Amino acid sequence: MFLCSYVVARLAIGHLPGGRLASIAAAHDGAPGRNGGSRSAKPRAIGCRLSYRRETLEEQMECLSLLLAGALATGHTLVQALESCANEITGYPLGPEIRRVVDGYRVGTPILTGLISMADRLRHPDADYLVRVIEIHLMSGGDLRNALGSVGDTIRERRSLRWEVRAGCADARLSAGIMAACPPVLIIFTAAARPEMLQALVGTSLGRICLMYGLLSWLMGLYLSNRVTKVDDG
Repeated sequence: MFLCSYVVARLAIGHLPGGRLASIAAAHDGAPGRNGGSRSAKPRAIGCRLSYRRETLEEQMECLSLLLAGALATGHTLVQALESCANEITGYPLGPEIRRVVDGYRVGTPILTGLISMADRLRHPDADYLVRVIEIHLMSGGDLRNALGSVGDTIRERRSLRWEVRAGCADARLSAGIMAACPPVLIIFTAAARPEMLQALVGTSLGRICLMYGLLSWLMGLYLSNRVTKVDDG
């Protein structure tokens, strides 16, 4: 991809005096962020942090459901069970949220209101699922312990299924990566071994049209292969 972009940029630079386009692109791409790093590195870092937070939250939600079910089975009330879970689950992001719900109840906030606010702040389907189950059982009655145990089992099964799908797509992702790497590798090899073979591609109008068509097709293939092999976290 880099070589194809470089070839296209060189063709455009050839029509501008003094390499102005190259200097503008270099000034834009090399501009540091507030922390001294490049701007393009920030979205990748943010994406990694969000993915790690989601995985951690799913594990904590499973533990919360099972701990609540176990505490209710021993005769604790829902508030006492949440206080016990607040002492057991202390890590971010769920630990501070449970403690916030318990502290809010102690100053007069209804426990259900605190749980709904917690789910709104977490913005995760598992948190909404757990809170809705608790809300329904508090309003209509029933065996909340078994319902929470089922919630924990459902969260665990969803996580296991997601990892199985990711493992099944690993072969397809590897094949897509190899196919995506073939055109740049071939161009680099040709440029190193027989550079005159690329003259017709970059030196004529028809060659440049074919080059742009190939580049767009390659980018479209990358996008489609990524969409096909991507596993949603939701």
